[in-house]
Formats: sequence, structure tokens, C-alpha cells
Amino acid sequence: MQHYWDFPRSISAVRILLTVGQSHGLTAEQCLANTNISLEDLSRIHHEVEAQQECQVLRNLIHLLGSEIPIGVEAGLKHHITTFGAWGFAILSSPTIEAALQLVLRYFQLSSFFCKLEMSKEGKYTFINFNHDDLPQNLAYFLAERDFATVMSLQQDILPTPLPVVEINVALPTPIYADKFPELTGYAINFDQPRSCIVIETSLLSLPLPQADQFTRTYYEKECQHLWMRRSNIGTFSQKIRNILLLKPSQMPKIDEMATQLQITVRMLQRHLATESITYERLISDIREDLAEDLLTTTELTIEEIASQLGYSEASAFSRAFKRWKNISPKNFRSS
Repeated sequence: MQHYWDFPRSISAVRILLTVGQSHGLTAEQCLANTNISLEDLSRIHHEVEAQQECQVLRNLIHLLGSEIPIGVEAGLKHHITTFGAWGFAILSSPTIEAALQLVLRYFQLSSFFCKLEMSKEGKYTFINFNHDDLPQNLAYFLAERDFATVMSLQQDILPTPLPVVEINVALPTPIYADKFPELTGYAINFDQPRSCIVIETSLLSLPLPQADQFTRTYYEKECQHLWMRRSNIGTFSQKIRNILLLKPSQMPKIDEMATQLQITVRMLQRHLATESITYERLISDIREDLAEDLLTTTELTIEEIASQLGYSEASAFSRAFKRWKNISPKNFRSS
């Protein structure tokens, strides 16, 4: 059975778990044991991991550090708007709290959440529910804890002052470090409750956000839709190929070379991808599009240098491809 939380995830959450582990004296090798995640993978911007790989990192931390350290809270509070790329910036530029929450729920697969989030208005109060019934039993507490702390961290990034909440309830046993929650998060947590939720007054949903910008919101929501569609369609086999392609984007292997590397025939490779509703050419195009946007916005590389890094023999070929993706030239995209 496919769990709702079992989808390809950004490696950023693993990087944060590694940071938490290292802050408590663990080595990177200890944190990444039995995950098939390498140190090189951590530095790749668009590398993605399976949910089970991320869970294994958490299992390693729990096994080595014990259950007396608030691992989940520490990790959750290190998640910020900038951690999530387009998803985070779309939330930040939303017009109101309600619009931001709706976007969070709509593009759930672009987040680090494992709990199933739902919003319900019940008269004067609105409940942001965290359903963790389907999570791995030995990890449910830590994953739920991280999700709660992530929401608290994001609202601090978005709002000028902490959001006044009515209460925060968790349908899990009280941990040994419960007294640390107010100091770490700024909020008191009620454990052993009927359901896990954050309760706010419904009137707060209409509060305008200070960095609201319709143009920015529209742009990044389109990016969210693009990423959501790709992650929704991508499966285990295509994810494996995607991660291989990301190893050297300037020299991506042809399909026959990839088949040889995987020790299968080209026809078998194509058939596996077809069952996941994607083609080899589309995987390459998606990777180039993602990397192009990052390189244009985060580096000072010339258009020619970016084209070369993405495997284009001429800058003009890259420019045509970019305009096909974004309906704007690379030069105008960078300046805007």
C-alpha cells in the first residue's frame, strides 16, 4: 500500500537532520548509515531521496542519541522559508494567513511534512490538524514533533510577531523533555490529547501578510505546480535515474549509455519509465530546467557558462530551451 507521505523528497531535510546529529557529537557517517546517501549527495541542489531513506537517518539519530533529546523539535526549528525554495517563497508572498495555509495543503509534496495536514473551521476556531496515524510506529512521535516545530518556525519567518494560538495539542504521550518546549518553540504544548492540532481564532485567517506580493506569489505558485506534477509522477525507478543524471549535468549520458550503466536494455529502461508516466528525455529536460533557474538566481555565471554546465554546446540552444520552459529569456529572467 502506498502511504500518503511516501514520495520523493528534497535532500534538504536530511541535511538538517545531519546538522542536528553533528551538534550532538555524531559523525556524518553515523547519521547516514544504511541509507545509500553519500556526502556528495548532500551538496547537490536538486538531489531527492525516498521517504524511507530520510526515516533511516532519523532512526540512526534516535538509536545513537536516545529518546531524551528533542531531535524532532531541533530539526523542525531549522526549517525556514528558504529551505523549501519555490514552495516557501509562494507562502511568504501570499496575501493572507488563510491563503498561505491553503497553498501549504495544496502542494504538500513539496514540503518536509510526514503528518497529513488538514484545516477545519469550527465556528470561532480553526483547527490545523496533524494526522500521524499512518506514520511508522517507532518514528511517529519524532516526525510529528518535527512537523509541529516546522510550522512554528515558518510562521516566525512569515509574521512580524508570533501568531497568537489558542492551544497546541498532541495526541501522543508526554515526552521526558516536555518542559523544554516553551523555551524552544515559544509555545506550551498539551500532550495526551484526543487529536493533534494547532488551534487559532478563525478571524486571524484574514490577517494580511507583511511580504504579500501578487506577482511573486503567481510566479512561485506556477513553479510549485510544475514541481508538484513532476514529483507526483516520478517513481522509484525514475528517481534512481534522476539522481544518476544529477551527478554530472554537463555530460548526461545518452539513453543507451544509461541502460548499459544499469545493466538493462534500452527497451526495458523505457518500459520502466513508461509505467511511471515519464520519458528519459523529460527527466533530462526537468533537471536542466531546475538547475538553470538555480544557477541564474544564485550565481554570477554567464549565460554561456551556465549553458556549458547544463550540457549545451551553444548558449543559443540553452536560451531557446529556457524560453520554452519559462516564456522568458535567461537574461530577462535573471534581471527580473
